[in-house]
Formats: sequence, structure tokens, C-alpha cells
Amino acid sequence: FYPTVGDTDSLGLYTQLTHSPLLLYNSDYERVPVLAESWEVSDDGTETTFNLRDATFHNGDPVTPEDVKWTYEFLSEQYHAGNYQWTALPESLTVEVVDDSTVTFVTDEPAPTLLTAQLPTFGVLPRDPYVDAGIEENPTDFDDPMIGAGPYEIATYNNQENIELQPHDGNPQFDVESPIIMTLYDSVSAVRRA
Repeated sequence: FYPTVGDTDSLGLYTQLTHSPLLLYNSDYERVPVLAESWEVSDDGTETTFNLRDATFHNGDPVTPEDVKWTYEFLSEQYHAGNYQWTALPESLTVEVVDDSTVTFVTDEPAPTLLTAQLPTFGVLPRDPYVDAGIEENPTDFDDPMIGAGPYEIATYNNQENIELQPHDGNPQFDVESPIIMTLYDSVSAVRRA
């Protein structure tokens, strides 16, 4: 499960449905805000400031600048420690909490892919539930709480069998109404029988 999944198709599923990033691409390949309301890049390309929208995680907690800071600094740290090789976040990345709705991403050198590739890919995690689950002590094998801020929350998860997603009304960008059930089949004939 996210964030340990390395398969890009699965990562896209989780980022788009269950874990919202600050921004992502729409069908016209334009960056659109999700958890961020707006952003501004400094003239030298080393700072990007995001103004956050009001959003909640699936457990009801608000998405805070502290969650944003912890998520991306943790993912960067894990990448440079040899884990989560798909993140490729800059080693010098720090995230500064400006106020209760603003964060600034800072790098030593301009990092154009931060805004165009990395941040649209990785959803914000709720810091406390993930820390309590042991992600910092064992980042590749922890009891994932499966809490995000995406338009869908996980209602049922049966590993290698199925996942049921229910609409989550705390997402500021997407308003979904219908549940989704995804089922894994072990063969084409099993799909036909189903």
C-alpha cells in the first residue's frame, strides 16, 4: 500500500483516489490544485510556497501544514536512505511551516521536477497515525493505517482479493458520489466467470 508500493499503476490509483497530493494534472495535462489552493515559485526556483485549502483526512483530522512538512521530508529522507526509490525527492529538501495554512518547500538548487513530477505524484499523509503505526522505525514493514485525504476512503481491504472505496466528503477538489469495488482475478477465465 502507499507509500511502500513501487508500481506506478498502483501508485496512481492510491494518489488519485485515496491520497490527495497538493496538486496534480488534469486530462489536458495542466497542473490543477487539490490540497493546495495556489502556489508561487521564487524567481531563483529554490522556493515554492503553497497556500493550503481546508481539507480533512479520512479519520476526520484536518490536513495541516505540519502533515505536509512531515510527509515530504519523510519521503525525501527515505529515498536517500535507499527506501521508496520511486520518490526521487531532492536531498536538500526542507519544508517550512509559514502559518496555519501555508508551507514553503526549499531546496539548495532549483528543482523543476519537484513541481512537475514529484509533488503531483505523492499524496499527503496524516503524520500522527503513520508515526504511531511505526513507519519511522520500520518504513518498509509497518501496520499501514490506510488513511488519506483523497476523494475516496478505504471501506474494506482484502489483500490480493479486493478493495472497496467509499466517497469521502472532506476532499476540497473532488465531489464523488458512487462507491468503487475493485477485485483482483487470478486468470482471464476467472474474469469471464465473474
